[in-house]
Amino acid sequence: MTGKDKLQIGMLCYPRLTQLDLTGPYEVLCRMPDTKVHIIWKDTKPVRTESGFRIVPHAQSSQLAEVRRGGRARRTWAAGFDG
Repeated sequence: MTGKDKLQIGMLCYPRLTQLDLTGPYEVLCRMPDTKVHIIWKDTKPVRTESGFRIVPHAQSSQLAEVRRGGRARRTWAAGFDG
């Protein structure tokens, strides 16, 4: 399956989040077959969690693409990224 055929999941990262709330689900979702998970924030600079851990986003929110769901186009955090 090519990168464009994979299920694309975007997870929002933000300052002072609890690290495990993001990385726990990330570890489960990234192991799904034919799935690509992206960590998203407004830019790709490291984001500091509530305990000081730093997470580097894979993509920025301006890279989100329109996707079709239920026959209607809408902007969403699950977007069609290349890769």
